[in-house]
Amino acid sequence: MDRDADGVLEEYRKKRLQELQSQISVKEIESEPLLVKKSQKETLCVHFYNKDFEKCREMNAALDLIAKKYPSVEFLRAEAHKFPFVTEKLEIRELPYLASFSKGFFIGGIIGLQDIGETSLDVNLLEQYIRQSDLLEGGRDRGE
Repeated sequence: MDRDADGVLEEYRKKRLQELQSQISVKEIESEPLLVKKSQKETLCVHFYNKDFEKCREMNAALDLIAKKYPSVEFLRAEAHKFPFVTEKLEIRELPYLASFSKGFFIGGIIGLQDIGETSLDVNLLEQYIRQSDLLEGGRDRGE
C-alpha cells in the first residue's frame, strides 16, 4: 500500500474508534442471574449503589466520565438491594462498592471511597486504580 492509502485507513480507524467510544457508557443491570453469568466470562467493573446516597451518585458520575476510555471493560451499575446473592457473597456492607471481575474471578473492589478520595471522590485516583488493576490485560486501554 502506498502512503496515501495508509493515511486514509488510519484516518478511518481513528474516526471509527471515536464513534464506538461515543457509544460506550455505564449500563444499568437489573438481573442478578445475568450479572453472575457475565461475571463468569467477561471483564466487568460493577458499581453496587444506593440511588439515595451522595457518594454513590459521585461514583456514577465519575464512571460515566471514564468508561469510554476503557472499551475492553464493561462498566455496569447495580442497585445493591436487587442483588442479595452477589452482595452476600462479596460481603458488601458499605456503599458505594466497586467490584472488578475478570473471566470468572473477583479480582478486587473499592469499599466506599477507600483509596480514591476518602471524603470526596477523586476521578484521577479512580482512573489510576483501573489502570493499575488486573482489568486491563497487557496494557490495553490505558486511557492515555
